[in-house]
Amino acid sequence: MKSKLLAGALLIVAIAVFFLVWRGTNTAHQGHSQTEADSVAKNANPVPALTARNTSLPSSVPLTASRMTHVTAGPAVLSGASREQSPNWSAIQEIINAGARYEVRLKAVSGLSSQLTDMDWEVMQRFLLKADVADKNQQVQTVKNQLMDVLCAMDPPPANLGDVLTRIYRDRQQNEVMRDYAVQHLTAYYEQMSGRANSANVLQAVQNVLFEALQERGGSIGGTALLALKRLSQEYATVFDQNKIGASALQMAADNFSGELTHITAYQVCAQLKIAEALPILVRAAEQGESISVRLSAIGSLGLLGGAEQISTLEGFIDGPDERLKPAARHALERIRAQANNPQLTRN
Repeated sequence: MKSKLLAGALLIVAIAVFFLVWRGTNTAHQGHSQTEADSVAKNANPVPALTARNTSLPSSVPLTASRMTHVTAGPAVLSGASREQSPNWSAIQEIINAGARYEVRLKAVSGLSSQLTDMDWEVMQRFLLKADVADKNQQVQTVKNQLMDVLCAMDPPPANLGDVLTRIYRDRQQNEVMRDYAVQHLTAYYEQMSGRANSANVLQAVQNVLFEALQERGGSIGGTALLALKRLSQEYATVFDQNKIGASALQMAADNFSGELTHITAYQVCAQLKIAEALPILVRAAEQGESISVRLSAIGSLGLLGGAEQISTLEGFIDGPDERLKPAARHALERIRAQANNPQLTRN
């Protein structure tokens, strides 16, 4: 009887041990499976880790999908390549290194290859998108301007470059010079994307941004956008409404709240687009402009747009006391007289 009880007890112990071992093994397996699931979720669509040296870039910059990314960059961006595989990585480190010499940074920009990896482009985006107090420095402005030049010249340009330029322009924390540069470079970007398959949405988005920028008239940005639209309207006459651009130029020229740089540009564009309604505005600005630069711009514009009615105004400047105005007035008068003597002469 005792032997049977002992055997039964041993059997119960054996079953309990088996159960405990099985439960522990199963729990460990479940934990391992959960760890794998977490790992897969964590690494889905990974963003390459930034390990750049000597940078003060933020740990993350939201690079959201853009309304401009309907056209990919094609071979200009090499997906999945690491920094060790990038021919540009060393140059990029120099470009974003605030402690590097100006000449070294410019040389690095000029030496960039069009074969950008995803990591190359992400680092450069963060560099351009970060509003930095250092951007007040003219040399830093030049480095970033040159970098935009190189990126826009790539054929094709990097994916969503138009979106990056737009975000720089719209970011009021950015230095105004950088915002102005971004508007300038949208012109080159438009020219690069023009004619590419499926680029209509991208091109329309750029045009919309340029017209949006016309509303900024206190500094130079409105004038920069106006020049960009005038240039593109000459290259792509069927796409850009030159009458609309001319009307905007006239409105900017007449706007008393527009800044000096905006006025200077508006006068020139009105003259180049032959907006005759601008003549009274130009005469008034030539006589009473807020600065010598504005007056000189108005006088030069009279030479492009004016006729016999403006000769006496220009002669008055030539005979007047302000020596700074005389050379511009003489040149404008010569152009008007040449035009009168040769009606076929093209104004330029």
